[in-house]
Amino acid sequence: NILVITNMDVNVLTVLDPETLEVVDQIKGSKHGFGANYAIAYSTEKQKYGLKGGGKHMILDRDFNQVREQIPQNYTKAEYTSQDMDADGTCLYYVVSYGENTSDNLIMIHKWNGYYVQSLSIPFHVEGESIFHHDGKFYFSATDWNDRRAKVYDLEFTYVYQ
Repeated sequence: NILVITNMDVNVLTVLDPETLEVVDQIKGSKHGFGANYAIAYSTEKQKYGLKGGGKHMILDRDFNQVREQIPQNYTKAEYTSQDMDADGTCLYYVVSYGENTSDNLIMIHKWNGYYVQSLSIPFHVEGESIFHHDGKFYFSATDWNDRRAKVYDLEFTYVYQ
């Protein structure tokens, strides 16, 4: 097992040992990113990473080699702030938080081939930060600016595609 984090300022992925949190490796260069990588997720089923940055996403193999770069359909409108992502064997899940003209957060769902599935609105005024899953259940974390507290919500998805 490894833990991988992105660096938004430079094109670097940092690989950590999940037990000690010591840096194992730093992967630098254009091989794996868009200049400002801001989210990465790994699918154990696919044995691949999804990497998000610059309005695009990239699929990487388990050794961080590029498999495909794509601009997902219906990615984001300028008024949203792109946040974290998650992945499973079926889809990539992108969190975008509200902007000036909207109070909703979105979870944008794409298949691994870039095909747009749907966008789910999170209709309450919090700043969406991340999405993750555990034991088949998805969770959405957010900052509630009214009371300045972090909150975690559990989500239920109903897929309507084949």
